[in-house]
Amino acid sequence: MMFLRSKTPKLKYLIPLFALLALLALAACGGEPEAVVVVELPPTWTPTPYMEPTPEPPTATPLPPAATNTPLPALPTNTPIPAEPTEEPTPEAPPTATPAPVAKLTVTGSQANLRKGPGTAYDRVGVVRQGDEFVILGKNAKGDWWQIQVNGQPAWLYQDLVQVQNPDIVVVAANIPAPPALPTKP
Repeated sequence: MMFLRSKTPKLKYLIPLFALLALLALAACGGEPEAVVVVELPPTWTPTPYMEPTPEPPTATPLPPAATNTPLPALPTNTPIPAEPTEEPTPEAPPTATPAPVAKLTVTGSQANLRKGPGTAYDRVGVVRQGDEFVILGKNAKGDWWQIQVNGQPAWLYQDLVQVQNPDIVVVAANIPAPPALPTKP
């Protein structure tokens, strides 16, 4: 213990300093982790853009009640001065012709057979699907079959499988094929 009583004042302060540093080092190496303090900052202020106030419309000043039945003087009117034309007037566009109505049909069944003629006795030439649209070329005399054109060939659809627009303008087809001969029984 002799060196504790050293005559140099520096050594007297170094020993407690080293002891304190050693304790701090031991505390930092082990033990429970310290709690983390989270500091929430206050919300920031966002300036609102300045908008000019909307002026209120002027209010009419009520007239005092008339003491006599004298008419009010007529106010001068502003008569517009006709402007002198600076350019040639533009010619009116010619009226456009209204397109003639077209008879169309839309397939409403999930699918529909196309036939060579107006009836189920005729051969089937194809199938169309729901939502397909066609321009109508003609109808049969009874009006229950519609003639259309598919891939350049005429075909017929039954009325219950389609929805028709403008059916009144459809005429009876001129080229209805003759019904097929029924097979004879042996």
